[in-house]
Amino acid sequence: MRMTWDSALSVGHDDIDDEHQQLIGLFDLLRSEAAGKDDRSVFEPILVALVDHVSGHFGHEERLMAELDYAGLARHRREHIEFLGLLTMLSLGLDRGLGTLSDRVLRLPRHALIRHIHGPDRNFAAFALDRTGRA
Repeated sequence: MRMTWDSALSVGHDDIDDEHQQLIGLFDLLRSEAAGKDDRSVFEPILVALVDHVSGHFGHEERLMAELDYAGLARHRREHIEFLGLLTMLSLGLDRGLGTLSDRVLRLPRHALIRHIHGPDRNFAAFALDRTGRA
């Protein structure tokens, strides 16, 4: 199942939206490159880029939250840790030959990402807009 950016995924903060667009593009590239393939060398660079981008994006969000003294930072950080853990488990499973990156395998991180964007990220973006007056 393709994952594409559209305005329904916008949180209303330009920098965060740009990073989400890149993240979703990498996620979909991983899905398309890995579909039914057993050769990890085909998609491993994309998986590494995805994890790197997720880590950088989460760090950026958390720095913004700290700068704005966002009360939900600790909870948001826990969600970030859980999502990175999900990607790590996925990668370790592949390392151990426990399957391929099928749409079924990628469903959980895809849904977790969308839920996170629609919930906690939107809440923070609204707070940031209220606090700073800019998107």
